[in-house]
Amino acid sequence: MLSGPISNYSFGIACNLHEYGKTEDGETYIGEMYLLIITDSSGNRFAYHEVFHGCSPTSVDDPGAPSIWFEDVREEARRAAQTTLNDFKNGGREITPEEWTPVSPEYGSQAYSDHGGEQDLIDFERNSSLR
Repeated sequence: MLSGPISNYSFGIACNLHEYGKTEDGETYIGEMYLLIITDSSGNRFAYHEVFHGCSPTSVDDPGAPSIWFEDVREEARRAAQTTLNDFKNGGREITPEEWTPVSPEYGSQAYSDHGGEQDLIDFERNSSLR
């Protein structure tokens, strides 16, 4: 549960991959997206509800051009994510539970242990065919 002052959290930007659509050849186009993540002192992590997309799929009506174009907007997305993160860190924005979703706890943290993360890893290793 989110609570307490902003100083109780560490802030970061995570990058993840996202399917943005199909190319003209029918191949899946995968690009980057950026998320704001905050972590409390116990290792509980929360992701901000707004995602910053590093790709902008655009339809093209030009008969000589591909029907869809995947524009690289990673630099703009990173800047927007950093600006939003700075607003939170500098106290310009308040952290509210309505805007932040719990995500998996930080590996090795107290929250990780409390949520059964260690047991999940043990079970995975025990049942894995990659011994």
